[in-house]
Amino acid sequence: PLRPASSNPGSAPTAAPPAVPPVIDSITRQGDFDFAATYDVDLVKAFDGNVASYWSDMEFATEGWGGLASDGVPLFIKLKSPAKVSSITLTQLGASGGNLSVFTNDRPSLDGAKMVGTNSFTSSDLTMPLAEPVEAQYVIVSIKTLPKLAAPKTRYGFGIRLAEIKIQ
Repeated sequence: PLRPASSNPGSAPTAAPPAVPPVIDSITRQGDFDFAATYDVDLVKAFDGNVASYWSDMEFATEGWGGLASDGVPLFIKLKSPAKVSSITLTQLGASGGNLSVFTNDRPSLDGAKMVGTNSFTSSDLTMPLAEPVEAQYVIVSIKTLPKLAAPKTRYGFGIRLAEIKIQ
């Protein structure tokens, strides 16, 4: 005979579900920066598992997004479900310098977001461990200034080729 799974709720201790590593659902760019909209379709390349594909081919004369995004460009990384975030790794191709900040939040907004780190690119992989793990559904990478490209495709030397974002 079939019995209901729990005929006496609360009698048996329930085990906590195993910790699931965060899975990126999507990445969106915010800000009033029309030029970048052309490249938004490439944001998916920053979490496709292929280090040869990247966002984006934009290049600028100055590290401050060519003066077009004075507050920088925030990328909102939505996780499939809220998860414990303990580190963020950004892999980029052939650039160094720049300045970025990482925030966590439960919604796609910088309002109420918690800053968890600031850094710049010194190698292709930048790993930023959090001082303590944070439960979040959104990880926000705000790129304030751009790194200098080793091999720009144009005469403009600043840009970012964001190949992969990994959240642990």
